[in-house]
Order: sequence, then C-alpha cells, then structure tokens
Amino acid sequence: MGSVAIILVAGLLWSSFFGFCQIVSAQLPTNEGNFLNTLSPNVHLDASNSSSIEKDESTGNVSKWKDTSGKNYVYSQSTPGNQPSMGTIEIGENNFPALIFSTDSSATRGGDYLTSSASLINYQTIFIVADVESAAWNRGIFGHSGGDVGIRIAYENLGGGNYGDPYWTMAGWTTSGTMTFNGSAHPDAGTTQDIFAPHLLMGGTQSPQQITATLGSYFEWPYGSEAPRPYDGKIAEVLTFSGTLTSVETKLVNTYFYAKYGLDIAEGNRFGITFSPTYQKDFFAVMNDDYVRNSYGTGGFGVGVSGGGTLADGTALFVTSNHNSEVQLVESVTTTGETIFAWDKEWLLQNLSTEAAQASMIDLAFNFEDALFLSAEEGSEWALLFRDDTSEAYQRLSNFVAWEGEGSDILFSLQLSDLQTGLYTIGWNQGNSVPEPTTWGMLLAGLACFWVMKRKVAKK
Repeated sequence: MGSVAIILVAGLLWSSFFGFCQIVSAQLPTNEGNFLNTLSPNVHLDASNSSSIEKDESTGNVSKWKDTSGKNYVYSQSTPGNQPSMGTIEIGENNFPALIFSTDSSATRGGDYLTSSASLINYQTIFIVADVESAAWNRGIFGHSGGDVGIRIAYENLGGGNYGDPYWTMAGWTTSGTMTFNGSAHPDAGTTQDIFAPHLLMGGTQSPQQITATLGSYFEWPYGSEAPRPYDGKIAEVLTFSGTLTSVETKLVNTYFYAKYGLDIAEGNRFGITFSPTYQKDFFAVMNDDYVRNSYGTGGFGVGVSGGGTLADGTALFVTSNHNSEVQLVESVTTTGETIFAWDKEWLLQNLSTEAAQASMIDLAFNFEDALFLSAEEGSEWALLFRDDTSEAYQRLSNFVAWEGEGSDILFSLQLSDLQTGLYTIGWNQGNSVPEPTTWGMLLAGLACFWVMKRKVAKK
C-alpha cells in the first residue's frame, strides 16, 4: 500500500507543479500551407532549415545541402577542400544562417561549390539570396557542371577587364534572359547594383534548360581548358522553378523573401506588407488577384473561405508567425484584467484587401492535432485573441460570427473587414488552471495500481 500512496502523491505533486507553471506544450505541424508549395518549385535550398544541412565529419563543413521542395534533390561536395562552411548573412540588424563559399584571390582557380545529385533538372527561373564578398570577371554563382552557361558577374565596361561596376548577367543560356536585382530589372551595366550588400538575385531563361547544376561556381572544375570561375560570398537560400512565373507569382515570391529577410525590395516589386524580424516564420498568403488560393494553413493556424466559397476579387491576406517550434500555453492578462492562458505562438496577419472585398467571410482555424491538453471539440472554452503588438495586452474578440469544433480544428468565422492587421492567437479561458492529461494519466495509473494490489490481497 505504501507504493500506491507514493504513486498517488507523485501524481498530485505533478498536478500541482503544472498548475503552478501554467505551461502546456503541443507539437504542431509547420509549413503545410506555405504558398511556395502551390507554385511547385523544383529546388528549394534553405540554410535556415538545419535538417537540410549535412556536415562532413572530418572538416565540419557542408558536404550536402538537401532540397526541401519535395523533389528530394541533393547538392553535394565530397572533396573537403571544396566544401562551403556554415555562417550567417547580416541583413540590417538581423543575422540569418547562410553557406559561405570561399575562393582564392584568382578569379579562375579553386573555390567551394556544390553539384546537384540529379543528372538533369529543368531550370528556367532561379532566385538566390546572396551577399558577394569579392568579385572578378566571369565569376559565377550558379551554372552548368559541364557547359558554359549560368549566372555570372560582368562589369560595366563590357570591353572586358576587372574594372568598372560589377553586376550579374545570364550567360550561355540566352541573350534575352530575364535578370532582376531585388525585384527590379537591372540595366545593361551595373551602376545601380550593389552586389556587395545582401540582395535577391533572379535569373530567368527563355526556355527550360536541362542541366546538372553547380552552386557556388559557374561550372564544375575542370571543364576542358576552362577553370570553374568560383563564387566568393554567401548564399542563404535558393529557389528554382522549371517554368516562368506570372507577374503576381513573381511578386509573391519577392514578398516571401522580403517577409523573411527584410531585403531592400521596393514595394512596387512586392506586396506592401511590413517586415517584422520577430514574425518572419511560415510565410503564407491567401489572395485572389490573378492568383487564387482558397485555403491555407501553417504551423497550427489556417485561413480559409467560410462555407467553402470562393475568394472575393481583391482579397489579399498575408500571414507570418513568430516561431515554428512547439506551442506552449503561457499566462496572460487581457485588456479587461481577465487571466487567460494563451498560445505563445502568434500569427501576424496583414490584411491588404480592397474595400470591395471586405464583405467576404473568412475562417480562422487553429489546429489541435497532437495537442497535449484539449481537443478542438472543447472550442467554447477557448477565446480568439488579438493585439496590435507585443507591448499590448490581448483583447478578447467577440466579433466572430460563430465558432465550430471540427475534427482537430477550432474555426472562428469573421467578416474580412473585421480582420485588423495585427497579432492573433487563442487562449484557454476557464478558471486558473490548465488541464494537463499527463497529470490525470499518473493519477489513473496510481488508482489502477491500487485496484490491482487490492485484488491480489483479496485473493489471498
């Protein structure tokens, strides 16, 4: 009986501990609704995704950079002396993970580069977040392992030589390819480009090109009598497509890179959202402007059209979150002085919809899949919370038309005009404690042990 008492006491202590801390964790899925998925990139390399980076055990440098687009390509380098290292790229006052490609002082000898695993991949539109350390004639950042094609540096003085202002150019693929720098088309000469500051580079070819690609070099060394013309600088992210993008899709991609990095992309080349270094995870968009996506979800949050309807013309919602790790409940006080336990994961929702679209009904969905505390069916015990910024207390919203527990989701339906730009999350609003199933599990286990032992004693 003493052991049973210990178990029961342990359960009660566990319950008291969680009642005191008021924290509950729940692992929720992330990136499921990222708008990039609907654009179907064929390669996506993201240095901020640590699981996509594999390091050489002997050097500690990057031996593999894995594609996260779902195509499962790998860019790799087995030669230790040519492996890029991990570092950061500084953009404004923020630092982001990046691969560092180093080369010697010569424009044509030695350097770090990675080669794609697939022998032939169709490339037509290529986005790269880059920061050049040093430039020289014909050094390339992306190219063909066995051909004189790719994206390389040229100079304002087109007669040749390492002088004048450097700028990016497409070479070999086509003379009429598209090049943009931070979303703007670059001139014939690079006088307006500062390639020595972090920037978004985009190169597009006239038609898809099937190549084995090199990243961090114009081509793989050796190529005939040619040297690889290696890149010297940093790369934070690479996104490629096998076809061209519409103007709206290009603007969306530019907006994604702006929301994530705060790059110097003019508003005319992106949608007019505000960059927040705290809220730059899990970017996704819900819009209808020659580009339609009726429902999105990301990291435990989703936005969709009520009743399975269609998006009104002029709808434009953009969402980013403050982190993409597990959710916790933390104690907060609302504007009315009420104690509430809110998800620590918030979503910055920016409503740029036109006035004509504001009458649409939109659902905000919070996903409880794998949650450790309550199911979505307990929706009436959860409140929709809003605040303008983190310095303010939460406001409990009551302007939603209805809530509904549906499977693993709680849905709040609102008129689009009531979706102010700001921070959204939900909170538990029942009393001063948060139910935690591990507590009850331990208590039930203790009771079960007590019952079993009692039966054994009875049999004796």
